[in-house]
Amino acid sequence: MPSHSAYATLGVPRGATAKEIRIAYRDKCLLLHPDRTAAPSRGSSAAFLAVQEAYETLKDDLRRREHD
Repeated sequence: MPSHSAYATLGVPRGATAKEIRIAYRDKCLLLHPDRTAAPSRGSSAAFLAVQEAYETLKDDLRRREHD
C-alpha cells in the first residue's frame, strides 16, 4: 500500500465496519469511475485505482491488519 492511508482514501475512520467501508467505496466509485466522469483524465483514473486498492486492502481482514 502506498504511504497514504487506505482509510483516508475512502474517507472512513480506522474503526469503520465492513459495511461502512463498502458504502464509502461505492460512493467514491460513483464519483470517480472513468465511465461516469464527463472528461476522464489520467488523474481521475489514478484516483479511481487508488480507491480500488484501498478497498481491496480494507475488505480483507489479514491485509487490513498488515496495513494498520
